[in-house]
Amino acid sequence: MTHIDVGVLQPLTSKQSAAWSSFQRGITAIEIAKRMKTTRQNVHQTLKIAEVKISKTLLDVARSNGLEIKVLQPEKGILLGYNPPLKRNVVVTYTSKNGVRVWYWYDNPEKIDDKKLLQETREYLLNEAEERGIRLTLEEKNTHPARLARAVFSRLLPEVRS
Repeated sequence: MTHIDVGVLQPLTSKQSAAWSSFQRGITAIEIAKRMKTTRQNVHQTLKIAEVKISKTLLDVARSNGLEIKVLQPEKGILLGYNPPLKRNVVVTYTSKNGVRVWYWYDNPEKIDDKKLLQETREYLLNEAEERGIRLTLEEKNTHPARLARAVFSRLLPEVRS
């Protein structure tokens, strides 16, 4: 288990980011339009542009990490890839709060005992879930980050379970 921060990679403008983040939490285009004081059509156009930018960014990060792309869902801000040399599945995500992040799974993640790393990783995953409107049980929230990652990412992409 690990996550890699690829910097503050924010492909969206603040307006696009606000609309996309709201949409991820289940807020309708009509409600987003009211909040942003614009039209529903403008919101749809903003979301479409955001999706294209997110898709390009996820693909660029996957390619730069040498990943074979298994699943790309830019509307959810997630890509499932495979790293052939490491023989590992890799998840690349985008959220407005976290920007772009790369998650690799490793054997025996429970052996990681760096408290600061574990806490930062947990916060990252909880932010991912919150921004996407994923409800987690108390048990899931308090579990090891590797299990928490599987809970969060598998709700976005069923393929992560395998």
